[in-house]
Amino acid sequence: MSVDAIAIATLAARIGRARDPSIIHNAAKTCSQCAACGRALTVDAPVWRRRMPLGYGPFGQWQSTVAPICADCAAKVTSWFIRFHPPRPCEGCGRPVHQELNFRSHRRTFCCRNCECAVRTTAARQARSEARGTRPCKGCGETFEPTRTDAHFCSSRCRQRAYRRRKGVTDNDC
Repeated sequence: MSVDAIAIATLAARIGRARDPSIIHNAAKTCSQCAACGRALTVDAPVWRRRMPLGYGPFGQWQSTVAPICADCAAKVTSWFIRFHPPRPCEGCGRPVHQELNFRSHRRTFCCRNCECAVRTTAARQARSEARGTRPCKGCGETFEPTRTDAHFCSSRCRQRAYRRRKGVTDNDC
């Protein structure tokens, strides 16, 4: 191994970028492996979420992402300046998650991006459903829960019946 290769490997290990960025991205997305060592994580294993450096981006800016690491890697990096919050359950899957102690407010806890997207999508869908509420059908008068915000009729049958009433078409003409 050449002197340059050793210097690059030492520098990469010192700044924490000994792993391939694709491994770190995959770990942050699915929480299936440790972002630091690449070891597979079980579904119920606790994870420690830590900011992982990715290196310089395509436009020269330094990039990093928050990714899960295993208990062994968390024990290696824990020191007087890198500490973690006590575990809280992930809102998506219930896995114990230790967030890195920093100046950011951790109001919500997720183990990976997939859990975060699932929870936020469900919450947005629920909020839209509550905003639509229930309303009376303009055709038959029954109350119904619309699937769209601009729905006026409970079914296509009521919608067609109202259209035929407006146009003056009788059932015998059809």
